[in-house]
Parts: sequence; structure tokens; C-alpha cells
Amino acid sequence: MDEKPRESESAPHPAPLAGKPWRRPALRLPSTLQGLPITWPVVSGLALALVFLVGLYWLISAPIRDRQARLPSATPGALALVLQGDELLAKGRLEEAMSAYSQTLALDPNNARALAHWGWALTVRGKTVEAIQRLGRATELAPSSGEYRALLALAYDWGSQYDRAGVEAQAAFRLEPGNARVLAVLAEVLADSGRPAEAVDYGRRAVAADANSADAHRAYGYALQAAGDLTQGAAELRRAVELAPNLAYLRLSLAALYRSAGQYPEALAEYQKAVDLEPFSPQGHEGLGTVYYRQKQYDTAVPYFARAADLDPNRFSAQNYLAWSQYLTEHYDLAIPHFQRALEIDNSRADGHAGLGWALLNLKLTEQARGEFEKALALDPQLKLAQDGLAAAKQQQP
Repeated sequence: MDEKPRESESAPHPAPLAGKPWRRPALRLPSTLQGLPITWPVVSGLALALVFLVGLYWLISAPIRDRQARLPSATPGALALVLQGDELLAKGRLEEAMSAYSQTLALDPNNARALAHWGWALTVRGKTVEAIQRLGRATELAPSSGEYRALLALAYDWGSQYDRAGVEAQAAFRLEPGNARVLAVLAEVLADSGRPAEAVDYGRRAVAADANSADAHRAYGYALQAAGDLTQGAAELRRAVELAPNLAYLRLSLAALYRSAGQYPEALAEYQKAVDLEPFSPQGHEGLGTVYYRQKQYDTAVPYFARAADLDPNRFSAQNYLAWSQYLTEHYDLAIPHFQRALEIDNSRADGHAGLGWALLNLKLTEQARGEFEKALALDPQLKLAQDGLAAAKQQQP
């Protein structure tokens, strides 16, 4: 192979001066170093020493480089995944977001951000038990984060654990009193705790802290709804939807307000949009069913509740609504398995035991019915539905 010849091979040495033996000329140094008698033998020696030291370093550092090569690149990979999850979450693509958070935690099990945001996605999906587990861990890992504690409060609130929600919401506020999300969560928790005036105040403060926060407008609208101002509440919820039109849970909130106001066509439209955004989430389907249920169109409601129950067999509300819809259309035999399934999910619901009791009573299964009414009254002695049922069962007995 042709190669460029080395300079020493292509350029002949200069002719020796007449009468003097030829010697290699001394190396010329920059002006700042002139005066130092460095010759070619010295330079060659220094070069050999440098090569030796580099080789020695390479040999010594080999085990370290080998260990570094085997280490997973957890931090950069986890960061990219959690950011991807946040982007998907903001677009309402919850399943993909949760998958990204799961992958993040596979690389970095103590990533508080991934845990917290996965917990929020689970809350939105109505899976509050799992959400509380992840958010609780996130607050342990990042105890100074008011936002993570606020998300934990909201998971408790949506899971109907209002006392715990209040404790966590107040703790979040102490940590970050100016955070719009913290203020929004506090507003919602106060609304669900029967303190609507305070809820409205904190909702207003949340919007003032961040006017472009859809969650702030949603919480403010919810607080106004709790305070009885449905008109202004609807306006705030519509603003939330305008800011984030792809988030189904915002449309669910607006639809619920319309349903409460008796604006059934508007409620149906918003619930349908939520279904279009998340067709495999039970919430929108159940919401459609509740609109028909409110209008006593129980036959029409049944398939929507059935679809919600199919999508999430462990969803108490879907099973309970389905059972009552079947009961109110006098399909008592069809109602019983759904009452039973609902009670398997949550055996502490007095209304579920009372409903099962009435279905059994209408099929003349008096002893079984009486047992369910007694269970209901043990859970809630003032439940009139169970009191009336027990009285009817006693009359039916021979």
C-alpha cells in the first residue's frame, strides 16, 4: 500500500560544513523558551517517558473503565422517559404516560417525579388505591414538595377519604402556599368538606396564581358549583376545557355540572366527548348512563353501566348503578348478581346491602333479604331504605 513517506526519509540531511564534522542542529524553541539547551536526544527521552506514562495509566484505569461500561445509564434514560411521560400526560394519553413512568421506575426506582405523576394519572382514572400508594412513596422521597403532597390529597379526596385529604392538603399548602396546583387542590378538598365559601376563595387564588392552569380553573369551577353558583362554575369549567381540550377528566367535570343543573343534552354531549377521548375508560360510559338514570330512563341507562362494568369489573359505582337500573326495571333476578358483585368490591356500603335485600324480597327470598337489611342497619342504623325493607320482610314472613 502506498503511504506518504516520513519526513526524515524524504528530506535529506543538509551537507556538513567544510572542515567540521556534521552534527544534528539543536532544536529551535519559541522565543519565550530560547536559552534552554534542549537537544534531540532529550526530546526523544521525554517522548518515550510520556508514552510509558500514558500506557501505564491505560493499564491502571482499565478495571475502572470496565466497571463504568457495565453501569446502566439510569439517570439520562430515566430523565428522558419521565419527560416523555409528562408530555403524554399533558395530551391526555394516560396509558402511554403510565407506561413511560413505569419504564422510568425500572431504571430509577426512587424517581419521585415519576411516582407522583403516575399516581396523578391513576387518580384521574379513578384508581385511587393504587394512586395513594405511589403518591405516598413520592412524598417520602421528596418531603419538601408541596405539589406531590397536594396530588396525594386529591387522591384521598377522589377516594372519599376526606379527613386524610384535608390533612395532606393543608400540609401541601404549608410547603408551597403560592403554588397554583396546591391552591386548586385545597379548594377542591374544602368544597368536598362542606366549606364552600373557603373553597371559592382558594379557587380564586389558584386562578390568580396561574391563569393558564386548566386545573386551577377546574377547581375554581368545582368550588363555585359547591357554593351553588352553577352559572359561574360552568364558565370556569368551560375555560378549563378550552385550555386543555384533550383532557377527558375536565370534560367529565363539566358534564357532571350540566347534569346537576338539569342540562341533560349538554351533559350528554360532554360525556360523549370524554368517551371519544378515552373510549376504554369506564368513567365516560358511566357518566352517560347517569344522565339517563336521572331522567328515569333506566332501560336506556343499562348498556352504558354494563359497558363501564365490563371495562372495570372492580368499579363499585358501575356495578351499583347497573344493579339499581335492573331493579327499577323490575329485573330483580338480573339485579342480584350486580348487587353482590358491588358488595364484593366494597362490603361497607349500607345502600348496597339494602338494595340487595329489596331485590331478594321481591323474589320472595325473605330470610336472605332480612339478613341483608340487618347488615345494612348495622352499618347505618338511620338508613330508611333498610328500615323500611326490614319492616316489609317481617310482614312477609308467615
